[in-house]
Amino acid sequence: MSGFAPLVEDKSLPAEVASILLRATQELPGWIDSLRASGPGEMLGFLNALKGAHLPSRLLGDPLRKPEALPTGGNLHAVDSARIPTEASWRVGQKMASEFLKHYEQTHRTPAKRVSLVLWYGETERHQGAMECMALALLGVRPVWNQRGIVEELQLIPSAELGRPRVDVLFTVSGNYRDGFPEKLQLLDRAVRLAAKADDGVIAMHDRRIAAELTAGGLDASVALRMSELRIFSAKPGAYGVGVQYLVEKSGGADNAKKIAELYTANMGFGYSKDQWGVASAAVLKRNMESIDAVQFSRSSNLYGSLDNDDTYQYIGGLRTAVEAASGKSPDILMHNLRRGEAGRMATLREWLAVEMGSRQFNPKWIREMSKSGYAGARQIGKEIEHLYGFQKTTPDHLDPKTWQTVMDVYVKDKHGLGLEKFFSEQNPHARQTMLARLIEVDRQGLHRFGPADRKVLMTEYARSVARDGAVCNALDCGSPVMRTYAAKALREQGQQADASTLDRAYRDVLRPSPKAKPAEALPPQPVSPAQQYRLADLRQLGKNVITWVNRAKFVATVKALPTWLWVALLSAYAAAISVRARSGRSSKPTVLPSLLGDRCGD
Repeated sequence: MSGFAPLVEDKSLPAEVASILLRATQELPGWIDSLRASGPGEMLGFLNALKGAHLPSRLLGDPLRKPEALPTGGNLHAVDSARIPTEASWRVGQKMASEFLKHYEQTHRTPAKRVSLVLWYGETERHQGAMECMALALLGVRPVWNQRGIVEELQLIPSAELGRPRVDVLFTVSGNYRDGFPEKLQLLDRAVRLAAKADDGVIAMHDRRIAAELTAGGLDASVALRMSELRIFSAKPGAYGVGVQYLVEKSGGADNAKKIAELYTANMGFGYSKDQWGVASAAVLKRNMESIDAVQFSRSSNLYGSLDNDDTYQYIGGLRTAVEAASGKSPDILMHNLRRGEAGRMATLREWLAVEMGSRQFNPKWIREMSKSGYAGARQIGKEIEHLYGFQKTTPDHLDPKTWQTVMDVYVKDKHGLGLEKFFSEQNPHARQTMLARLIEVDRQGLHRFGPADRKVLMTEYARSVARDGAVCNALDCGSPVMRTYAAKALREQGQQADASTLDRAYRDVLRPSPKAKPAEALPPQPVSPAQQYRLADLRQLGKNVITWVNRAKFVATVKALPTWLWVALLSAYAAAISVRARSGRSSKPTVLPSLLGDRCGD
């Protein structure tokens, strides 16, 4: 860090830059030490949690945005949700709304009328309600905070002050957001209802249109009016996720746009408002999606990218596909980069993905670091290619088809010379096999047609991987036979009969039904010796008889009045009678002790 000192003293630097360098000089060494302590801290915290020991509470957050979140390993707490949105997020949200409206009008030569915002719990937690404030700004509603920093009132911004038409907002929220921020759903619902009372009538007009369509569909007029006011949709109460990934992973026709749109609308078609919570309203969601101009989402994490999991393409891509199916046109998809707070910037999804892939998935430095994680690194690389395919199927107009050629060049042909074939072979051969299968499926669908030489490499290496490592048998391979049939046919056309036969045989072995197991034959009855018949049975019966006799006795209260010698005599006589009975039935060969041991060892 000493290298910063001369720069800080450089008088030619702008004051803002010098201030940042000075702060880095003072704080960065401690931040690095805390980051290095996080690994051991996580293990220690995990062990203490297993022991039920006390874990000190620590702040949850992105370590770049919240340095105080380091070191990790404590009992994490997030934020006081009552203080979301913050006044700072209102300033950011207003800027975001202005930037979007300007961008849309410049792009389409017409103002945006209706937009949909995707809200996640983790995102709101990090940006402190910037997206929610953007929605308020679009609606023309101003939040008012009390002295404790809590929004206690919403004010309608007059049309003259707003200076533009209000924009109707549709919210699609994750299950975690629904459960973690229920009061935010009510706040947003209040904002929409307040905007509907404005004299310009923009929001109310959409309410009337939706109500008329629902009534024409056979719904009671009063119910249709109430349902038309819904603007917040999520999964069914208690359910999470969209479910689109199951169609995308299977491929082979299951992932067509119509099926994705239907599944998205069905799973996310539950409305939430102050008066209606989790009501089935897929028809209302569909009618709301008929006039959406743009889908918007935020990214505020420095740790995770859009391809790290399947949720991003499900929520954004699933919504985009459903909007296109309902309206007949593809909406814009805009990403708000809130990783640096108020310095946020908006980008199209196409731009966002291109930057992310260039800096991560196609970056040799990133691949080398992932390789250090061995099996898990190989698995994650394979998953990110699968998630890229998810964007291909749900947002095809935002992904350059040539991207798949880059995947081929980087991971199969290893253009950076990273030894990836050896790495996958040693660490996780099935991750590479899945990647090969996905590229073959891309070629089969014509999403990107590889050249003859590349196609031959794909088919050959895939068939040999299945023969050598066994079939991974995931949703694409075993769940959809179209891809492997295509691969086997291509191999035969290339004259590789042996590889085609090997591929067919490998999958026949995997998919062949297991032979039904024959029912176990009953063991013949074993002879039971007289000693086995009487010894244990009689002892148990003796105990039962004594207990039963005592319980049934009518004179329990007077038992103590009988002399002790009488009780002893009665019990001794009974025991003697049982012993004589057992000896009379005992055979001459077996003895009691071996019989008892034999009973126990045979259990």
